[in-house]
Amino acid sequence: MKIAIAKKYQAGDGWEPMFTDFMLPEDIRNYVRELLETEESTLREIKRCTMNRTVLDMVRSEGLIVYEDVFVWREDRKRLVPLLELHTEDWLSQTRLGTLFERGEL
Repeated sequence: MKIAIAKKYQAGDGWEPMFTDFMLPEDIRNYVRELLETEESTLREIKRCTMNRTVLDMVRSEGLIVYEDVFVWREDRKRLVPLLELHTEDWLSQTRLGTLFERGEL
């Protein structure tokens, strides 16, 4: 599954929003796992955009989503940019992705 740290209008065609606004963290984690299972069983790539800290914290920490599958909206470039184009994996591994996002470091 590809994740865009962006709003739907920024991500563009092919990206769908994750509707997690009123979900508890455990429900969000289960929702993401279900999406990953669906992707695996249907062999169709799923592309979701989100700014939800719980989803971002699942990147790498649970081994379900890897840095290579994460894209970040960059206002200065007016497009999505691969996360690893902005930061090294070593730098990213210092703390959770949701924390970096909240600090404005992505």
